[in-house]
Amino acid sequence: MSTDYVTPADHRSLPVRAVLFEPYGTLIDIETDERDWHVYLYLSRYLEYRGVSLTADELRWLWFEKMAQQVTSGAEAYPEVDARAAWSALLEANVDRCRYPLDLAGSTFVPDLVVLHRSLTRRSLRLMEGARALVERLSARVRLGAITDSQPDYIRAELAITGLAPHFSGMTVSGEHGFCKPDRRLFERALADLRVSPAEAVFVGVDTGKDIAGARAAGLRTVLVLTPYGSKDIALGEPDLIADSTADVAEVIAPLLGV
Repeated sequence: MSTDYVTPADHRSLPVRAVLFEPYGTLIDIETDERDWHVYLYLSRYLEYRGVSLTADELRWLWFEKMAQQVTSGAEAYPEVDARAAWSALLEANVDRCRYPLDLAGSTFVPDLVVLHRSLTRRSLRLMEGARALVERLSARVRLGAITDSQPDYIRAELAITGLAPHFSGMTVSGEHGFCKPDRRLFERALADLRVSPAEAVFVGVDTGKDIAGARAAGLRTVLVLTPYGSKDIALGEPDLIADSTADVAEVIAPLLGV
């Protein structure tokens, strides 16, 4: 990807102008269960009203089949799924057009179904302790961005629900690109969107193999947060800094911000 900046030889000499997060596990604590049979029971009843006659078992099996097909059919080293495309393919193959025609391309039906599926699988959604104070403190000094392995229909809504969305200047979501972390291209896209160099950014994540390894490959300084989520094996990716919790991140990176 072409950029309009030049990375200095000693990138650690520059103060940070942007802090990038993997929101899940660092700022947002969410629990979901996509395998819950009852989710597909409710979805199958809803879809029946729209001309799609599938049992809960059939719907659940087809959903995971579409997910697996996306992962195995591409050429990416770290493939990502597209929830909208999966639901579109599933509906196209099973809709009874004589009973209830669906305009899958020209309506909001598929995006709404993606959100409905996510909402039914969600078990809990809350902020990590100290998350709100952290983003408010940092956004007053630097630009904030998100680089996340998720679907755009999920993370954008969940940042809004938790009240964090207004603090973020950019967001790079793997589901929009077909590949996920640790692919360095996600980090490069996020940097380009915020118009900062790797030397001017730090990435905060919870998984050494995905977050830390990917960010380091793209030239960013890194912070590993010791939340219960993600791998902490430094053999997969060694962080520059470690924060014991979300609430400690601001103090850990304060020297990088020139404060």
